[in-house]
Amino acid sequence: MSNNSSSYESDLENSIVLNVNLDALKKSALNMEDGKEYIGRSAISIYPQWKTEIRAEYILMEYLPGIYLCDIKSNLNIKKKKLFLLKIIDIQLVLKKFTFSKIGSIFFNSKNDQFKIGQVVESIFFTGKRATLPTMERSPFKTTKKYILAVIQN
Repeated sequence: MSNNSSSYESDLENSIVLNVNLDALKKSALNMEDGKEYIGRSAISIYPQWKTEIRAEYILMEYLPGIYLCDIKSNLNIKKKKLFLLKIIDIQLVLKKFTFSKIGSIFFNSKNDQFKIGQVVESIFFTGKRATLPTMERSPFKTTKKYILAVIQN
């Protein structure tokens, strides 16, 4: 059994049951019939007032076949590892050009038909007892330092 399999089994043991309206999700997926394969990902069921009409945030993504880096990294020579890391750096530099006024999650504000940056909904802020802590700092953060401090404190 590979490290990948044991990691997957560990993830299953610690997984959370989602309350997702699969029929609505399937309907959304069927509306995008274009010959491509898609996979769905949904978020943990916390704060239902933030959820969509299928009762959970979700994203449908085009499936891209490939291999896991963890399965091949020990076989890569130093030159290939360097090329790989340089490609990752190139991607990060492109993404760094996109800036936002705050660090948080993007929500749709139906009052004015616009998107806004609200509190973060990353799992680190919601797993275990963190989900119900009233003092948990999740607000949109004005600086990276404030965000990192909240992650550390939480």
